[in-house]
Order: sequence, then structure tokens, then C-alpha cells
Amino acid sequence: MRIERCPPERSREAADFARRVLHDEFGFEPDPVLDADLDDPAAKYAGPAQAFWILLDASSAIRGTCAIRRLTTEAAELKRMFVEPASRGRGLGRALLERALDFAKHAGFRRLLLDTTHDLVAAGELYRSAGFRDVTPYNDNPRAERWMELEL
Repeated sequence: MRIERCPPERSREAADFARRVLHDEFGFEPDPVLDADLDDPAAKYAGPAQAFWILLDASSAIRGTCAIRRLTTEAAELKRMFVEPASRGRGLGRALLERALDFAKHAGFRRLLLDTTHDLVAAGELYRSAGFRDVTPYNDNPRAERWMELEL
């Protein structure tokens, strides 16, 4: 497996992958506002302080995604952290998270925030093991039940 920034020509495919996990597996209803970044994630997360990565298997099929979105000059948000069910439990989520953390540090962010749900137990354990701690809500995402922060 390898992780690379999503090239524009694979943006639609990466968005379809993220939608499948988000909607089909987790059961979230599609929302044109909350999911607007999935119209073209490679473009949405372009720029020096944002990124969208894809996790690829040996045949270059997308098996995971992860993004960093700039919130302020000092804070960024971890977004679209998904690994397909068949690829879970092999450290690939941790590899995506480490890529995002390294990027956020090099981009000069001091804090990394995320929102998640209580149902995503393994994800919550991954975030906590990386040093994230629970915080009060920083956004009004109606899908979120838990907000976390990591001091970089």
C-alpha cells in the first residue's frame, strides 16, 4: 500500500470511495452542504496548507482517504479519514493519520481538530493513541457526537 496526494484525474473516484464509506457503511444521508467537499476533493483541498490523500493498493485501487483542511493560521481539521472495511486492522489508518500529522506540523499548524461519532470506536482509539483529547464542539456538524484536538 502507498499514500499519495490525490491527483485531479482521480478526484471523482476518490469522492465516490469516500461517499460509499460515509453513506453506505456509516449510514449518513447525503448532504449537499456537509458533503460539498466531495464534489471535487482534489481541488477543494488543494493549496499549500491543505491536502487530500488516497491510500492505494498494489493495483492502484483506492482503499482509503484522508484530508487536512485549514481552519485558521494556527489550526487545521482532519477530514475524510476513511479506510475500507477489508483493509482495516493492518495499520493503514495509522499510516494515513501519520501522513496528515506530519503535513500539519510542516504546514505550521499548532492544533489539529476533528469531529467523529461514538460508533467509530476503533477510530476514536486511534486518535486517542496519537494524543488527541476530547474538547468542546468547535463546529456545528450535525453528524458529529465527539470533537477532539491535538496540540502539535
